[in-house]
Amino acid sequence: MRRLVELQLGGGLEVAPEPFGALDENAVRVFIDLPSPATAEIQAQAPKRRLAVRRVDVAGLPWDAATRFVAIAASESIRLQVRPLPKRKPRPPTDAELADRQARTPSVELGGALSGAWLESAGGGLFGSRLRLTFHQRLISESLSFSALGSTSGAEWLEGGIGAAHRTFWLPNVRTSFGAGVAVAGVFESSASGEADPWLRAHATLGVGLRATPRAWLSVDLEPGVAIDLQREAAGAWIGAAMSVSYDASTE
Repeated sequence: MRRLVELQLGGGLEVAPEPFGALDENAVRVFIDLPSPATAEIQAQAPKRRLAVRRVDVAGLPWDAATRFVAIAASESIRLQVRPLPKRKPRPPTDAELADRQARTPSVELGGALSGAWLESAGGGLFGSRLRLTFHQRLISESLSFSALGSTSGAEWLEGGIGAAHRTFWLPNVRTSFGAGVAVAGVFESSASGEADPWLRAHATLGVGLRATPRAWLSVDLEPGVAIDLQREAAGAWIGAAMSVSYDASTE
């Protein structure tokens, strides 16, 4: 039997000359038993592999033919034991896992926006652009912004602000944010005078963002709040909105 198995393996594997060896030997151990006159049982096991059991029906066969069939089956079991294990493909992360990973990853985001607002005390609208730099952390995102707006009355509004918000990823490509901020503005009623009236603005922020590319986001933000004319000591409601395009890069 040993010689027949060696012939079936074709020299690719060496068959030990003795039927025994050290327990820690790196070898495939094969046991052939005859539990019944009509059935041969083959057990084969390599180190760190599961025990493979194969049964061969030899009923009615001459002993030489039965021996050859058993040798063929034993050699097949040995080849299966020494075959490299297939590499398991890693499970792709779920949308929830991707969203949580993105929320936990620190990043820096730079974006530009088209902004508009209605100011109660001015009785008119303001329109312009905004540049914002945001530092995203696990819980809080801090931002610095600069805005240049023009009002329907002809005044110019230059503003610098800071803010803090919390962002939530509902899906890998969808996020929301809410927070608050404060801004200081200089309002130029007449460009010829060069004098600016100081304003203070406090506001809440509510935003929704959609991923356009792996690093780019399209966002819409609402900014309800109050604007205070510090010189006249007058306050008025502020309702603002912005549409922005931003680039978000991980800092890790």
